[in-house]
Amino acid sequence: MEGSVGTLGKYKLLEEMHSGLMSRLYKAYDSSQNRTVALKTLKKEFCEDTEIVERFKREAKTAKALEHPNIIKIYDIGVEDDLNYFTMEYITGPTLRKLLETEGALSVEKALVVARMVCLGLHYAHCAQVIHRDIKPSNIALDENGNVVILDFGIAKVTYLARLTRPGLLIGTPEYMSPEQIKGAPPDGRADLYSLGVVLYELLTGTVPFQGKTHIEIAEKIVRDQPRRPSEFNKELPKDVDEIILKAIEKDRTKRFASGLEMANAMNHSLGLPAEEVKDMKQPELIQEEPRAQKPARAAGKPAGQRSAKRSSAMSFSIKKEFWIPPAAAVGILFILLVLTRPALFVSVIPWLLIPIGLGLLVWVLAAPRRAGVPARYSSARLLWTSGGEVIQAFAVGSEVAVIGRDQPDGIEIFKDSISRSHAQIVNQDGCFWVCDLNSTNGTSLNGRRIDKQILRDGDRIGIGGEILVFQGRREDRR
Repeated sequence: MEGSVGTLGKYKLLEEMHSGLMSRLYKAYDSSQNRTVALKTLKKEFCEDTEIVERFKREAKTAKALEHPNIIKIYDIGVEDDLNYFTMEYITGPTLRKLLETEGALSVEKALVVARMVCLGLHYAHCAQVIHRDIKPSNIALDENGNVVILDFGIAKVTYLARLTRPGLLIGTPEYMSPEQIKGAPPDGRADLYSLGVVLYELLTGTVPFQGKTHIEIAEKIVRDQPRRPSEFNKELPKDVDEIILKAIEKDRTKRFASGLEMANAMNHSLGLPAEEVKDMKQPELIQEEPRAQKPARAAGKPAGQRSAKRSSAMSFSIKKEFWIPPAAAVGILFILLVLTRPALFVSVIPWLLIPIGLGLLVWVLAAPRRAGVPARYSSARLLWTSGGEVIQAFAVGSEVAVIGRDQPDGIEIFKDSISRSHAQIVNQDGCFWVCDLNSTNGTSLNGRRIDKQILRDGDRIGIGGEILVFQGRREDRR
């Protein structure tokens, strides 16, 4: 049935409207409600991933709880024939992408009216602690009455999670992404306002602020370059509209509009309309994500170190840290302390000290293979890009060779100036993973020591250009 017109439970699938990375969108008929709906299904290959399915359900429920005239209505969430789906209102009007393709740049008044309605929808969602993360012309539509509707609320986070399990996939295009999203920092509502600023720029000029031949080129321009003023492309733009757009797409998010309401009122002022006042806004009962764990009191009878470890919504995987003193080193420390504090006693017990020292040296010799790099085999592995103890992004490592660098759309891509375009590579040799430097400018380190090539073990910390990637390996015999 997938990819063709058919049925899904009570829904008759009339036509497939779009097929994306992780989902398919159908025009469908709901016989029980006698209405046409848009039905989105999660592709089968993702339905087998429990984590993605749970996130898909949670985000769909979150979007369903949002009730605002400028946010699409979610009707139903369910599973049929092993396919996870949800239905939403069917919008008959065009998306802004279609509008740009057919009409080109819009008039100043029409563009501002559209953008201010998006602002109000975003302000409502942000007040409910929900961030869209993927505002772009194809995710904003006009209904038959000319009302602006924001599509795909909350689903962008699921798409991001899909990328974590599919290395080499670049989700969408970066033209509308904020600098902090490109850098991997957690976004807030101001990231949505940046994206909306780019959309408004395009609505009024017919082009986006930054263009390039590759994703990496566009991303680098967003992070580094200053945009041209929109009025350079559209001479009819009033100065205040120019300033609204430039403020929305400031690289420093503290210099942007603080809220969608503030941005909407700036456009109202330009249109000669009174300021918006949002009072008694009904807040949805959202599906809360797992809160970041506080350090709980240790339960009676529960051994130290045994803690429940649930992943947070920000994908903050736990990172194990080990501190191990070899027996020989411990004996050596005791030996030095004894010499310094009891020299007379030291002379009388030298014969007795030779025994533990000898045992310590024996253990040290036996442990040499572990230090030398006896291969540990893993059935799967991933790298966690971390900063300040938090995980910014996770990369699955499954192929024989995965290149890490600033320009690696088919590998592990990290947008940082300090990282070479091809900085290092992870090599998988029958389940044994190695990290190899690729003659990078700033070098590669492992657990603080610079290396050219070194075997990897679970918990090892790879340093590239000042960034830390934590290696996590899953053993074949792990249950």
